[in-house]
Amino acid sequence: MVDRTTRAEELSEGHSEQKRYAKLAHSKLREKGITRFRDKAGREYWISEQKIQIILPDQSEVHYNVDSNSISIKSAGEQHFVAYEEFAGNFAPFVNAVRMAQSIALSENLDEEGKVLARLHEGRGGVAGAMNELMHS
Repeated sequence: MVDRTTRAEELSEGHSEQKRYAKLAHSKLREKGITRFRDKAGREYWISEQKIQIILPDQSEVHYNVDSNSISIKSAGEQHFVAYEEFAGNFAPFVNAVRMAQSIALSENLDEEGKVLARLHEGRGGVAGAMNELMHS
C-alpha cells in the first residue's frame, strides 16, 4: 500500500510540475501570437485559446487544457487520450515536449528553437483571420 501511495504522490507532483510548465508556455506563446510552431526535434505545437497540443514525431500527443488545468496523453497508435495520472507508459518524451514548449515560449530568438508555422494576426480580422491562416498554412 505504501508503494502505491508513493507512486500516486509522484504522479501528482509530476502532473503539477508539467501543468505549471504548460500553463506558462501556453500564456507566453499566446502573448507572442504563435498558433503553430515546429521545433528542431520535429515536434509540432498547436496553440489555441483553450489548449496547447504537442504532436511528437511518432504521432503521440500531449495536450494541456487551460479550462480544466489538466494534461492528457495519447501514445502513438492509440485511439484515445488518458489523464496524466492514468498513463502507464514512458513519460520522458512528453515531459521533454512540455519543457521544450516552455523554452520556446521564453526564447528571445525563436529561429534557434525551430520554425513559427502560424501566428495570430489581428489585422486580418482577429479570430477569423487566425482561423483562415491556420486553414491555409
